Amino acid sequence: MKKRILSLALASLMILAIPAFATEDAPAPLSRADFIVALYNALDEPVSDGENPFSDVADDAEYAKAVAWAAEAGVVNGMGDGNFAPEDTVTREMAATIMLNYAKSKGAASSGLMISLGFLDMEYISAWAAEGVMFSAQYQIIEAKDGGFDPQGTVTAEEASAWVAQLITLKFDEVEVEPPAPVELSALDLYNKANAALRNIDSVEMEMDMDMTIEADGETINMQIVSNIRQVMRSETDIDMAMDMKMSMLGMDINTKMFFRDGLLYTEMMGQKIKAPMPIEEAMAQANTDMIDFPEAAVKDMAAKDVEGGVEVSFTLIGAFLNDELIKQMGNMEELLDDDYVTFTFGDVTLVAVIGEDNTFKSLRMAFVFDMEIDDEMAQAECVIDIMFIKFGGVIVTFPSDLDDYIEMD
Repeated sequence: MKKRILSLALASLMILAIPAFATEDAPAPLSRADFIVALYNALDEPVSDGENPFSDVADDAEYAKAVAWAAEAGVVNGMGDGNFAPEDTVTREMAATIMLNYAKSKGAASSGLMISLGFLDMEYISAWAAEGVMFSAQYQIIEAKDGGFDPQGTVTAEEASAWVAQLITLKFDEVEVEPPAPVELSALDLYNKANAALRNIDSVEMEMDMDMTIEADGETINMQIVSNIRQVMRSETDIDMAMDMKMSMLGMDINTKMFFRDGLLYTEMMGQKIKAPMPIEEAMAQANTDMIDFPEAAVKDMAAKDVEGGVEVSFTLIGAFLNDELIKQMGNMEELLDDDYVTFTFGDVTLVAVIGEDNTFKSLRMAFVFDMEIDDEMAQAECVIDIMFIKFGGVIVTFPSDLDDYIEMD
């Protein structure tokens, strides 16, 4: 039976290793070329005699005519190196700037009003995009998200269609911008604001402690995991990551070191050093240091209070919300346990976070219980996770000198 409980413990560990998951299946984000095509099509493909000025836009590309028109009209200027980067994801602030440029091509004058529009994330809006963001807010084209503009957020096809449809019908008269009303932030607003700030940080170091007790068939396992995680975003599509982890369970201490670089995951555990290919998307998901985003409908009992150096927010997350989301992760559980049927039932989750005056997380605690059934065997677990954020920015990931000697696995 202890072997069975150990399997249950490992399954629990695996599910807790999922650092974040989306609240719904997100639509595919648009590229820069996609957004220009959306505007071009909304204008009924205006005739242009302009030539394509960008070296990375092939003349036979399906978006070539749209990009050539946009360049001639001054709607786009490229990336400053002779390239347009057509396949790069278009961000919300890029879209706002493109729409401003279109408006100017139709005679709209800059308002000249360098004002605060009340967005919670104004400090994360790029300097070159500030005027475009203010334009989109002035004409109420792009709506705020959770009180912020989300400048680095992606754009869906539905959003692009709605924005350009509104843009091309505007009359660019003088519009007086009223000062924004004071914003009352709930505990969830403050949490989401800190999470948005975390997404805009290129490197982070954090420590995570997890204590879990699992009971099954009259036997009990206590498990503790202490880990240090360091992550550096090398680009939007690549990371360096290092994790030191110690797991204590059944009288054993298991020390593990993990590294990710250039498409390979390196693991050192119990005297073994192995490496295996890992898709960058999977590595980025596992290294994701974002906290979970919660919809308001999944949260109850919100509270916030001032503490030294910031604010403490707390709320209860309805367990049923977790159950729905974890269905997407069941495949991994079944592979680990070699079982055909696994179910989890989560109770409500209590979350307490301390957020600094700079709107970044300082610490976070999650406490919850859950039941787990594998075939017809049941286990109950209690878990507390404590996260301390050690450093934002300037984090360095160092790698062992013998990575080339790790044994390669499929």
